[in-house]
Amino acid sequence: MSAADQSLKDNISLLSRSLTVKTVDYRDETLRKDVFDHISTTILPHVPAQDCPPLPVLAYAIRTITKPDFLPNEIPELLTLLGHVNIARKMAVQSATSALKWNKHFSPKIPPIEERRLGRVTQCADDEQQLYRHIVNTCYEVDIKRTFLHGSSEMFWLKMQTYFPGQFSDQFSDQSDDPNVLAAAAATTKTHTYHHDLLEEELYDRRVVGLCCAKFACDAARYMEDPAGYCAEVGQSARTSIDVLFPVPDMTELAHSVDEYLDRALKAVALLERLFGAKDWWTSAFHSLSDA
Repeated sequence: MSAADQSLKDNISLLSRSLTVKTVDYRDETLRKDVFDHISTTILPHVPAQDCPPLPVLAYAIRTITKPDFLPNEIPELLTLLGHVNIARKMAVQSATSALKWNKHFSPKIPPIEERRLGRVTQCADDEQQLYRHIVNTCYEVDIKRTFLHGSSEMFWLKMQTYFPGQFSDQFSDQSDDPNVLAAAAATTKTHTYHHDLLEEELYDRRVVGLCCAKFACDAARYMEDPAGYCAEVGQSARTSIDVLFPVPDMTELAHSVDEYLDRALKAVALLERLFGAKDWWTSAFHSLSDA
């Protein structure tokens, strides 16, 4: 390893150690400036432009969105960052699976304690993917509701088409068989990391969330046209506010879920890096995505 590579590795490790401490205070402006300067001057200039930034950098960027207070306006960026992290985590799972298979037939053997740790990476993979998809789907719901209530109609439709590619066109109806919609959906899916490599079950869940968001928009529009009439229809007081009728998910709980997911993903990737020592072994995934 060259001196430059070792220096970059040391600076990334310093960032990672500093931000894994549970007592990090994201309200501390001095800390945030110091971390920003550290990333800007000692890490990013040495990362090739075509590469995804190191995982600790992504994790820090994510936590500046969720801490100290969740910034809902930054949800599109949060989703993109989480998508990158999830690709890295999935690569860690694939590498752990391959290492365990190799370990059964070849030498030198992986030490038993490390073999057990690799086993936990593979065993927890499904739960971590479910947690990730729960976060993503919840972010969809939060962002769609906020945009409908406080943004423009153009932005609302753009986000509906971005989060639920191919499901809706320019009206609340299923457009999944329209060739133009399918082509646009394929382009959207390729562009956004959070749509990458979804299973059929996950695509179905995304579709359900899309339908729920569409129903919310229809119901909220009816309320706006006739608040008293809508409240009477759903059995609520005529003075019931729109925020009570259509509550957004608990943002504190969402931030906690993001924290939990990040901790798990970072540990999985760190284990693979520690055992096999390949510098940025997971960044090849992003090259393959861009070349697809």
